[in-house]
Amino acid sequence: MDLEYFSDEEYHRAFIDFGGVREEIARLLFHSLGMNTEIILDIPAGHGYLSFEVAKRFKQSRVLGIGLPNDCTAYLRIRNQNKFSPFYDRVDFTACDATRLALPAGSCDLIVNFLGLEDIRMTRGETGVLQTLSEFARVLRGGAILELTIAEYGDTPEEEIAKSVWESIGLNAVFQPINFYSDKLNELDFKLTKKRKMLYPKKMKANQAREEIEFACLNAPKIYKSFGVNSVSFDEIWSEFGSLIETHGMAYWSKLWVLIFQKV
Repeated sequence: MDLEYFSDEEYHRAFIDFGGVREEIARLLFHSLGMNTEIILDIPAGHGYLSFEVAKRFKQSRVLGIGLPNDCTAYLRIRNQNKFSPFYDRVDFTACDATRLALPAGSCDLIVNFLGLEDIRMTRGETGVLQTLSEFARVLRGGAILELTIAEYGDTPEEEIAKSVWESIGLNAVFQPINFYSDKLNELDFKLTKKRKMLYPKKMKANQAREEIEFACLNAPKIYKSFGVNSVSFDEIWSEFGSLIETHGMAYWSKLWVLIFQKV
């Protein structure tokens, strides 16, 4: 897969736009499920971008975004953008512990998740990820759908650089292989019904990667201080990988897997 460099404008909107992948996920889910979906959870919802895309498609559904307390301010800012105004009344957002959801068993029809499990792993570790998957199983009714989007890096130089950077940075914000999730969910009586690869073939220039890594090293430990999150210093990461990034660039999230499970 050939990766193209972001322009500076593309880079600063990369996570917001994400190449239209969130829209494609919402469209895929709607075509699979149709209108008979009452309660949808987006968890962890981050800033709520997928929540709004899902609400746009599922016009008869209630969407609840669940995130960390620091996500609430960003969510409100995005909600107030005119682009999403038609969906205000069907999307709510609350801060909640994903490993202990304050929801009744069997109360939800669909759970969606866009790259959120790396935040769970960063703040709660692998045990927290497993507890979250168990909570997904508990709150979904029989026959309901769980959608997970995870990232995977290929073997191009810029992808290998990105994988090494995020594994070395100390935040523990990484994804497990697909089998990790499918095996655990199989134990929880889910079956994998669809696996879709979605590509985002973009990479960061050195100045963009520097900004990305600096933010992770300097701000993530502050944002997630209550969870004991730490990173190595930016200088340490840049001294190890900077020259490689200047030569090859550094992949963004270049390959995504959309996994759709059904609760048996």
